[in-house]
Amino acid sequence: MNEFVWAAYGNALRFGRVVETKKEGGWKFHKVAWSNDTAYEAHTEWLQKLRPGENYEKEWYRTDEVHSFLPEQVMETILRL
Repeated sequence: MNEFVWAAYGNALRFGRVVETKKEGGWKFHKVAWSNDTAYEAHTEWLQKLRPGENYEKEWYRTDEVHSFLPEQVMETILRL
């Protein structure tokens, strides 16, 4: 755990840390603590207003829905732009 992961949401990149992992139906799932996730939060809030009573916040992500990364390597690459 504490693995750094990213996922794309529309044209925004989401970054977070894995806080919990489980296996279910032959798949590995991760619960992620996302950082600075305003685009996703705003969209789910809009959906909840549009269709009250439904929960649009995803709690578990299948292992193929998130991607591991090392922050130091990503920062080094960005700084070279």
